[in-house]
Amino acid sequence: MAEEVGVETRGAFYEQTGALIDMVQNHLLQILCMVAMEPPASLESGEIRDRKVDVLKSIRRISADQVSHYAVRGQYGPGIINGVESKGYRQENGIAPDSNTETFAAVKFYLDNERWQDVPFYVRTGKKMKEKHSYITIQFKPLPHST
Repeated sequence: MAEEVGVETRGAFYEQTGALIDMVQNHLLQILCMVAMEPPASLESGEIRDRKVDVLKSIRRISADQVSHYAVRGQYGPGIINGVESKGYRQENGIAPDSNTETFAAVKFYLDNERWQDVPFYVRTGKKMKEKHSYITIQFKPLPHST
């Protein structure tokens, strides 16, 4: 989920949340749940919620010393966008000049359940990206032929 815009007038809010909380936790994990959940027994909201919770509970825990193998974070800097000079994150209104808040985050998740064992789920989001787009890509592998 990429956005062309920066934090705009939301600097104070974004400084407290960053991309991990604003987008990964609040939005992209919902999408991951919808893609990976088992079919619900009904379309009742409680049943759908329970299947999504099953997905969240199956996310493989990452130990602190392994985080760099599964996640990356970054922050947009000053540059030129469509021929126009653009501020970096630290130059935006409401942002600390030494801020460490991420405006880009990418995480590789694994779900420890029968259906998705050892299948990576890549989740990415960023502000001030080249173009705005949101997409889900699913790459299926051929099943081994039974004899």
